[in-house]
Amino acid sequence: MGHKLRRTFAVVLVAILLFPGCFGTNNSSSDDSDDLPDDPPVDPPTLPCVDGFNQFGDESLFAYEGFEEVLDDDPQNTIFKRWEGGHNDSYHIVTEDSRAGEKAFRIDITPNETTQGGPDRAVKNRVEFGINPGHLECDEVWYGWSFMIPLNFTDNPENGTGFNVIAQWHDQSGTPENRSTHNPPISILYGTKDGATGIGIKYGLNDVNRHFMAEQVIEKGVWYDLVFHIGWSMDWDGFTEVWMDGEMITNGTVIGPNMHHWKPHYWKAGHYRGEVGQDSSLTNNSIFYDEFRIGQSFDAVNPNQ
Repeated sequence: MGHKLRRTFAVVLVAILLFPGCFGTNNSSSDDSDDLPDDPPVDPPTLPCVDGFNQFGDESLFAYEGFEEVLDDDPQNTIFKRWEGGHNDSYHIVTEDSRAGEKAFRIDITPNETTQGGPDRAVKNRVEFGINPGHLECDEVWYGWSFMIPLNFTDNPENGTGFNVIAQWHDQSGTPENRSTHNPPISILYGTKDGATGIGIKYGLNDVNRHFMAEQVIEKGVWYDLVFHIGWSMDWDGFTEVWMDGEMITNGTVIGPNMHHWKPHYWKAGHYRGEVGQDSSLTNNSIFYDEFRIGQSFDAVNPNQ
């Protein structure tokens, strides 16, 4: 989607950087006799995915979990194989509420679930589940899922020190004893800002193109559908587009690096929050998830389909 346009944009951008006089620099005192020879043409840098992105997977929809037909209703029997911070009582397939069908997935967190420690790393509070599909650089992937913040969710104070990451893509550069300290290149946060409660979406790498790309007000007790379209790259041809409930919330395509290195970045969701012993807002909370999909198009992964 838009690969030729992005390549054209890259060429124009380089031209602007190399030839600033084209945009209004006034050299009225110059004389033709003193003109220097033109610089030889400079080719724009070759981006990793200059030939376009590859459709990831062999089928339009190649990963789906609706939690309806899980053996013994055991979360360990789902497509999710990554479990971080929680224990067996942290993950539940439930019938109390769902986005579709009769069942959904609920994570429960208390102040006691923590990350694995490591040298010079604060211990933080998390319960997360995830999947590693294995998409590499220049792979184009669509993700979709639904989430719901329940009515009894305890919010952090607006000006407090806490944070709530409810989904993210993360790199795999570390080891089990000392996991990566890189920021997730794409993450969804829940919280309160200017009196409104909702989600914010971060995109980009540390000190490169890290920024919020969307903020959306949401209500507790309401299911929301998210769809992400991602082109994975360590360079500036990386991109994403995001929809919530069928409406684009990124105002077009957001571009920039979204991989820390060549290893596949994996998806995980749940509740990741502040430093144990420092964040006074650590309370008992739950979040619901449903209709998780990975595929090759918006329609394939749209939870509303």
